[in-house]
Amino acid sequence: MGTRKLDDGEVSCENPTCGSRWAEMVHKIRYPVVRVVLAITRHAATHPRAYVVGTLLLSFSTVILGLFTNFQVDTNQDVLWSPVNSYPVKHNDWMNDESGFPEQPRDFFITIHANGANVLSKEGVSRVFEALQTVQSTVGYDDLCALTELAQQKEQTENQAPRTCKVSSVSQFWGDDLSLFNSTIFTDQDAISALSSPFFSDGRPVDRKRVFGLAQPQLPIFENAIEEGGNIFSEEILLTSAVSYPCVIKLPRTTGTKAEDFEEIAIAKMLKLRDTWESQEGNIFRLELFADRSFDDEFGRSIIKDIPLLPLVFLIMTIFCCFVFANFKNPVLSQALLGFGAVVTVLLSILTGYGLMFIIGVPFTSLTQIFPFIMFGVGLDDAFVISGAFNRTSNKKDSVERMMEAMEDVGSSVIMTTLTTSAAFALGCTSTIPAVYWLCLYAFPCVLIDFLYQITFFTALLVIDAHRIKANKLDCVVCCRSSRSGSEEDIQQREIPERSKTFTENLMGRYCDFLMKPWVKVFVLISFTAMLGGFAYSTSQLEQFFDYRDLLPNGSYVASFFDTLNDYAEDLAFQPEVFFRDVDVSDPEVQASMNKYLSDLTTLDSITELPSFFWLQDFTAFETTNQAALAGMTFEEKLTEFLADPVFFSLYANDIVRDPNTGVVTASRTKVIMDNVDGLDVRNQVKTIKDQRAMTKRQPINEGLGKGNWHFFTFLDLYFIWDFYAVAVEELILSTVLGVVAVVIISLIFIPHWSGSIFVTLLVSMLYIDLLGFAQVAGLHINSVTYIGLVMSIGLMVDYVMHIVVTYFESSAPTREGKVCETLETIGVSILIGGTSTFLGVVPLAFSSSDVFWTIFIIFLGLVILGVGNGLILLPVLLSIVGPLENVTKKAKFLDSESDQEKDEHWAEHGSEIGDA
Repeated sequence: MGTRKLDDGEVSCENPTCGSRWAEMVHKIRYPVVRVVLAITRHAATHPRAYVVGTLLLSFSTVILGLFTNFQVDTNQDVLWSPVNSYPVKHNDWMNDESGFPEQPRDFFITIHANGANVLSKEGVSRVFEALQTVQSTVGYDDLCALTELAQQKEQTENQAPRTCKVSSVSQFWGDDLSLFNSTIFTDQDAISALSSPFFSDGRPVDRKRVFGLAQPQLPIFENAIEEGGNIFSEEILLTSAVSYPCVIKLPRTTGTKAEDFEEIAIAKMLKLRDTWESQEGNIFRLELFADRSFDDEFGRSIIKDIPLLPLVFLIMTIFCCFVFANFKNPVLSQALLGFGAVVTVLLSILTGYGLMFIIGVPFTSLTQIFPFIMFGVGLDDAFVISGAFNRTSNKKDSVERMMEAMEDVGSSVIMTTLTTSAAFALGCTSTIPAVYWLCLYAFPCVLIDFLYQITFFTALLVIDAHRIKANKLDCVVCCRSSRSGSEEDIQQREIPERSKTFTENLMGRYCDFLMKPWVKVFVLISFTAMLGGFAYSTSQLEQFFDYRDLLPNGSYVASFFDTLNDYAEDLAFQPEVFFRDVDVSDPEVQASMNKYLSDLTTLDSITELPSFFWLQDFTAFETTNQAALAGMTFEEKLTEFLADPVFFSLYANDIVRDPNTGVVTASRTKVIMDNVDGLDVRNQVKTIKDQRAMTKRQPINEGLGKGNWHFFTFLDLYFIWDFYAVAVEELILSTVLGVVAVVIISLIFIPHWSGSIFVTLLVSMLYIDLLGFAQVAGLHINSVTYIGLVMSIGLMVDYVMHIVVTYFESSAPTREGKVCETLETIGVSILIGGTSTFLGVVPLAFSSSDVFWTIFIIFLGLVILGVGNGLILLPVLLSIVGPLENVTKKAKFLDSESDQEKDEHWAEHGSEIGDA
């Protein structure tokens, strides 16, 4: 069959087949891209020192500029994990910006317990006072509490501003007055009698579920339980036991950091008090605490605690790369310093990428600290591929020409893997989860910048190192020339094109001979099919599960607090607020709708009781009791009289928003208790949020209203993360599908045979299923951390497949097995080393104190094992059996045709030998 030569030297069939037509089309598409890359590479290779210095200055100046301009840290977990424009986000925006309600206080939780023993005693209450006074005696407490809405309202009505924040605890039985407690309580029985009162000292009714943990009896105590004319209680209403004293100090939110700074000091004092109690001999009481900033502090501490692992990764990768590039027999031919340069290349790409994001103002989160570990592992792959291709060129040629030849050899595959990886991260930016798209925003430019630095900075280092070798200078000590006899001869020997193969190349050659044996192929196909089936089954068993303790460092006081809450308290974790807005609450029909909504909520599995305190219920009772006195008044005037009562004012002043001019109620709220929700069961939480949302949507008053405009709705801070879990599976599926589609499109454009996209898509899909199954076998579940790891893995697993497929199709060997062996002996070595580097990059995460890093380690351990296994075992076997044979293209390099012809003849002979075997 005759041939014709394309414009740039490509060779195709004169009577083109489908494959040759496809190859010609692909060539025309990728030709401009490859030429741009080659032009950049040539310029860097021609001016290596300028590129090295320029890249260093650019990287450090970018990150420094970013740090001092728009750098911002976002640790708000609600913002990070809640889908954009979701119901919780819209409702939260309304509450903060439009509702008129006082800002939600910063709850400072304290729990006193005795490891399950009865805490009803004088000493138990004394411990409560001691804990509360530790917080209240902290510097800045009085000034901070003077900013509370309640203090401002009291100042207006009573001309006084009490220097205290609202406190919910058993101390309210004595008006939060320790001296009154000490002067009236002398025995445990005295304490139990006082604690059994149905009212606090200011007349407010007691809800035992709020101030006692697992109190017995648990039924609310009403006023008619008190004997007429006295304060003597019947025996059946006396408390018999309680296992904890939950307390809450409601601190105000401030525009600056005043509240956060106070909490930091108060937490330190409370932790010191906790240690003191634990060290006291004979003391059975224990102290647990949790403040508004606690979770973010502890999550951040778990990440910061592992920050030293990042320098460790840099050190490990440096040692590994220096070892890979080193030549222990000849200090001149050794390239250990170049190995260090490869690691520096990745470091500079991270600095530049992160610096750009800082300048743009993309928030830096605790999760973005994970990506550098991944980048150090995968960013070196291109360096191994490029340096491997460079070292396979002839030393007789000029360094620039060698660099161009190397890039023409591997440039297409490097471009494709970069495009697929960056495309996967770019598609991750379409996620509705801020934590995900912010991480992908950091990762996307880092991958592209790493590629740019590989073809400029690293190629410049390669050329400089090649000049060093020709100058007979020592590796690592470049100012000294070698004095070893025979070193010049060694160098001349190295310049022979038919250079001796390295140990790894010889190893891959023997491995290929073994892999091509018929019985080995059968065994590989059966084994990988069985593995795919097993992991597919494991994938079907993968469940959503989240334990907040996984995000915390070992021994965290936050984990201890929630463990105590789960064991010794009730109803404090999930108390959603029920809001009523933009309705005429004076209308009896609206009032009936409000009561019906609350009643309907109790039909849900998660809510079993009506709220203990609801302003409309008490207002109706007040209106009935004072019917004569309120005769002739408008609804607004009656409500004013209702709130004039100190008890009702204390209970409901912050739950009713009124127009300052007309007194009309514009919004109001109450609380219900989700007493049947498992805090560790993600499926239960997803069902809960979907059930209440469906119930709310069905309310007649909400009909026809869009998202965020409902008149009646519930809200809980935990809805943010629950909503994430409600969409996590769909988001993960969408990210996977988009990632695979991107891989297919890019492979169709760049692989010079239509079947290449089939091999890539098939292997990537199998890899992803295997990875999901591996995660399930390793004990992982679908949660926020695994979601991040799986999203990142989509773009990274392509590297193990794409290089093999592209090199196979660009091989000039005449047989399938010859193509496979040429591929394994060249690019296969780089993939093996790259997989090892990725593994070493994440190994330090295994020693992390945080399950966040441990989870990422497991995912990438599976990615490396499965990726290398599929790329270097299964894919070569498949290509050797059904890979296309037609030589539709022949790479045109800056070589003379004679060299290409010699190479073709060499591989024709080698391939025939393998085929005969």
